[in-house]
Amino acid sequence: MMENQVGGYFEQGSCLMEKIEKKILLIEPTNTFAQFAMMILSRLGYKVSHSTSVASAIEMIKIEMPELVISETKLQDNNVLELCKFLKKDSTVSNIPIIIISTDGLSETRQTVLDSGCVDYATKPVSIRTLNALIEKHLPMHNKRRHIRAEMQITAVVNDGSQSVQLKTLNVGEGGLYLVTEQPYAVGTILSITLSLPNLKNPLELKGEVLYINKASTHPRPTGVGIKFVEFDQNTSILFSYYLEGYLSDFQPLSPVGP
Repeated sequence: MMENQVGGYFEQGSCLMEKIEKKILLIEPTNTFAQFAMMILSRLGYKVSHSTSVASAIEMIKIEMPELVISETKLQDNNVLELCKFLKKDSTVSNIPIIIISTDGLSETRQTVLDSGCVDYATKPVSIRTLNALIEKHLPMHNKRRHIRAEMQITAVVNDGSQSVQLKTLNVGEGGLYLVTEQPYAVGTILSITLSLPNLKNPLELKGEVLYINKASTHPRPTGVGIKFVEFDQNTSILFSYYLEGYLSDFQPLSPVGP
């Protein structure tokens, strides 16, 4: 059955569905960067596990079967090359991609790691957008998200042309959002959405189209609708991108940019 990318979601046949939370294993010996990366990955909507050594990482991979591994080069008990050797030898995990994010910027190290089977290499510090782009580049095709999306529960005022109601968001992204509602709107419905983001002086006035309906009985998410933003002007788009990056790193702009 064909699957096509649609905003932050995928299309399977005629049914649009939000992707189920995916697992990432972070192998990082430095506590500060580990906390930073785990916070960002969690807010991006991924389920994150953390290891500090090759030995514990191998055990976690066997048990959890993550979709992606992010690792430093030098770990507590060995280096990442040993992990690459393990993955290559075991056919059940050999297809799990490994991204390196390291303090080692030497070209020789980069080439050695890539030759060992790692799919990409970046040096610290790494931006939120770069981290998100690396993940999207190397996750299996059906798991990809086109835009940054953050887990964020806020109140939105939604109008379908006949009445206004207050609904909670489950997540908010550059391309759309998810609204929790027990009375979903029909697919294709155009909605006016007033979104009051924390620490922004003025609410955002947005337009969105219902892409899919989700029933809690068939999906781990609560019943609701996936929305794709339409008629997104450039100023609002820029503000929204800056805001989400700030939210993900715990820094939030105090007021929107001017026209």
